[in-house]
Amino acid sequence: LTAAENAVTLSTMLLKVLLGVDIEEPLKFSGNLKDFEDNLKNFSIPERKALSLNENSSLKQLELSMKQMDISKKMIISAACPTLMLGGNYQYMAMNNDFKFSEYNWIPYSVINFSLRIPIVSWAGTAYKIKQSNLLISNLEDQKENLEQNLQVAIQNNINNIKKAVEDLASNKETMLQAEKAYHIAEKSYELGIATWLDLSSAELAMTAAKLTYYQSIYDYLSAYSELDAILGKDN
Repeated sequence: LTAAENAVTLSTMLLKVLLGVDIEEPLKFSGNLKDFEDNLKNFSIPERKALSLNENSSLKQLELSMKQMDISKKMIISAACPTLMLGGNYQYMAMNNDFKFSEYNWIPYSVINFSLRIPIVSWAGTAYKIKQSNLLISNLEDQKENLEQNLQVAIQNNINNIKKAVEDLASNKETMLQAEKAYHIAEKSYELGIATWLDLSSAELAMTAAKLTYYQSIYDYLSAYSELDAILGKDN
């Protein structure tokens, strides 16, 4: 019992951290696991191939890193390319110094210039940088492929866990109802003096174990469902 209480306290504190709430702030929980029983009954289990990983945060981060590396590679290549610049200037000039602008003899003057820059010395260093960028991009692509495969395995595992929880719920609920009925019979028998206190305690223990198994099925479903949503990048 003490271990269970400590686990509840620790879980509550971790939840406060995730919510950004002060760990000393009291939280009030409403409802219980039984409220989610209808969710299991009405849940339509999807096929793995029908689910998309487009919103997965880890994959998005890798794709963003790949785009950044690709942009960096293009900048390296562009910096090593020859640069041709064209410039021009057109103006009027006068040599007077009496500030009578209307009487000035204005002479047009124009200049056009070309500038070609060829970075010869940096070519060797540029080739190395491009090769390094290609290796980094290739490494990120391998990481992405490996991550996608691992996520597909995780998706299938959670789907299997959801299926198992849904299948177990019906039998576990029936077992719980039978255990409750047996407990009530033992309780009535104890009141009539037919059964002993040990019989009543055994029936109560069996009922408690059946309830725990029943609630465990619902918990397993919610846990697998939450993990599946996290993999798919869903907010709900």
